[in-house]
Amino acid sequence: MKSIKLPAPRIIDPQGVTSLRWGVMGPGGIAHVWVEGVLAHTGQRIDAVGSTDAERARAFAEKFNISRSYGNYEDLLADSEIDAIYVSTRQQAHRDNVLAAIAAGKHVLVEKPVATRPDHVHEIERAAQAAGVLVMEAMWTTYLPQSDIIRQLVANGEFGDIRYVQADFGQDLRDVARLHDIDGGGAAHDLGIYPMAFVSSVLTDAPTSVEAAGELAPSGVDIEIAMRLTYANGGRAYTSTSIRAFTETTAWIDGTNISVRVGSPFFIPSSVRLMNRDFNPTVQDEWSDTTGVIAHAGLSYQATAFASFLDQGLTESPWRPLSASARDAATLQTARQQFGVYLLGESRE
Repeated sequence: MKSIKLPAPRIIDPQGVTSLRWGVMGPGGIAHVWVEGVLAHTGQRIDAVGSTDAERARAFAEKFNISRSYGNYEDLLADSEIDAIYVSTRQQAHRDNVLAAIAAGKHVLVEKPVATRPDHVHEIERAAQAAGVLVMEAMWTTYLPQSDIIRQLVANGEFGDIRYVQADFGQDLRDVARLHDIDGGGAAHDLGIYPMAFVSSVLTDAPTSVEAAGELAPSGVDIEIAMRLTYANGGRAYTSTSIRAFTETTAWIDGTNISVRVGSPFFIPSSVRLMNRDFNPTVQDEWSDTTGVIAHAGLSYQATAFASFLDQGLTESPWRPLSASARDAATLQTARQQFGVYLLGESRE
């Protein structure tokens, strides 16, 4: 095995970027966690919130000491003192909400997935380019320190040829009503986007072959999905996702030179282990997250990165451009359709 050490993560100073004035569109559960992390660990401002329920917006604003609340999205987007919109509405609403924000001239951080259909992601991408605004998917794992370690290893060619990538994510979420909505629910687009994004962060081309198996809930959504992806460079990736069973939620990358394992659960701040490639692998080097930004407070990193990209004059994330989001949406679409999961408006021909 090639002798290397894990590089230190390059963490953007949250106080060294522009303090943007944010508006929250959709004060749901993930928005609460995002705002908590942003207020605790960044210099960003949360100045407004909009909801289709005025009382819900007011309560959210009161909880987080936000100065303005709106009982509709139109007034939020018309607020001239807002620089960027964090879209945390239901997945099936993302396309329309993001396009409206772009039309209003706002920069947008949109919860994952950007959209559940690749053509919708491309539509958003074209609109953002035409308007000259930054639109970024809130795939927060991409912006964690551990992910920067992996980015450096890939960029420096330390893995050699990447031959195997594995990632899984499973929780028992059968009683969560929104996951049974045939137009955007299910395992693939809720939890499955985490393993998919991990794979595509290191195998950056579209797979040449997608093989999938899964099981449907009585509601018609996918309750479990497993994928085997084949790539032109000879690499393979295996992902599994469940919303009825808990899994270890680990991620592993094996190259011809080195192997790396991300600690469980891989999607929150955790650890990175550099393993040898012996029959019984042992740890050669290890990095553990000691930043003090723990669990879902890690959602804050993407807000700092977003501001940094704007400071650099970028109109999309260099670490996860919308083309990557569209590629992942296409892969998941192909996979779920293999066992009969079609969203509203998708052709069965």
